[in-house]
Amino acid sequence: RTRNAFDAALFYGAVLEWATGRPGCCEVSYEEDQVVLRQNGEPVARLNSGPVEAASYSPHSRPRWHVHFRVPRLEPAVEAAVSLGGRTVSDITSNARERWVALRDPDGALFTLTTSLSTPLSP
Repeated sequence: RTRNAFDAALFYGAVLEWATGRPGCCEVSYEEDQVVLRQNGEPVARLNSGPVEAASYSPHSRPRWHVHFRVPRLEPAVEAAVSLGGRTVSDITSNARERWVALRDPDGALFTLTTSLSTPLSP
């Protein structure tokens, strides 16, 4: 989340070499105030624009990175995270394409585990 996703994408694109055209690089597009990075057509990162307050007490309104890890099966990944000291901070949520849950690591960093609904849920 940043005040200006386009400007942030220019900065991070230069630093992280997102769109250099080398093998393994991302395709970059600008969609509805978001810069979306895709690899092989699959979204791997988004930069969101919007009003953010640098001194706000709400972590959701400050500029920040929020990492989403795509996992093949959600429940075993959540169990592993919790067994290693993490904790869930949301219920499992879903839409037509995926399911996800927010967690905090043992040091308090927020992240999300997500899985595609096309991924089999049984072992």
